Amino acid sequence: MTRKLTDPKLIQRLLLAGASHGSSPQWSRPDSYTPSELAQILNVKVDTLRSWRSQGRGPPFVVLGPRTVIYMRKRFLKWCAENEATGAYRPRASRRASASPNDSQ
Repeated sequence: MTRKLTDPKLIQRLLLAGASHGSSPQWSRPDSYTPSELAQILNVKVDTLRSWRSQGRGPPFVVLGPRTVIYMRKRFLKWCAENEATGAYRPRASRRASASPNDSQ
């Protein structure tokens, strides 16, 4: 089930995620997330975020140094809004299921 950004529980989760910054030893700015914080919010692995960055996918990020990446909160929320699902998820039909019996002749 895809939850829209208008879902109050999702918005609250995204907005309150910044409150945990005090426990982060790497970065403690309330207007940004570390990769581990954002991975927790999105329920993905940090390696997934790293892969997305290398592929030019995922939320926008800022490189502060050779080993320091952050995600700005406002840009992340904008990315969420821009990538909001508008309909029901429908997996693509497999080739076997869509092929007609006459195609093999």
